[in-house]
Amino acid sequence: MTASVGVLLAGLVAGWLRSVRPILPSIPDAALQLMITLGLSVFVACAGMQAGPVFIEAVRKLGIWIFLAGATVTMTALLTALMFGRFVLKMNPILLIGAISGAQTYTGGLAAIQEKSGSRIAVLGYTVPYATSNVLLTMFGAVIVTLVASH
Repeated sequence: MTASVGVLLAGLVAGWLRSVRPILPSIPDAALQLMITLGLSVFVACAGMQAGPVFIEAVRKLGIWIFLAGATVTMTALLTALMFGRFVLKMNPILLIGAISGAQTYTGGLAAIQEKSGSRIAVLGYTVPYATSNVLLTMFGAVIVTLVASH
């Protein structure tokens, strides 16, 4: 288990304890949003710095097709989720886009749907997929790093 998994699990336990026994002080929403945004920004910057040289080399070797393949894979998953949620599950579009944003752990998508809809209802669809995706991304990120490092 990595430090990030431990921190995430500690946060989940602390959040649960706060909901069961509110003896822990609450953190203001603005402070939470700052920590989330700053943490995500630092993570993305570090990932970019590590992936940048590999990405440029891959584009040099494989051409723009590697970028287009990545965009196609990403859009296929998003469109499949959108169609499945809308036509099979018959979800409300605002809740559905909130859920897709949560599954992608994309807070910007949640903010955009809230702004365009003029409602915070998308948060109801966002929360569970966001928490689930964060746990899975953290756990499987460590697994993938371990598998890649062992080869």
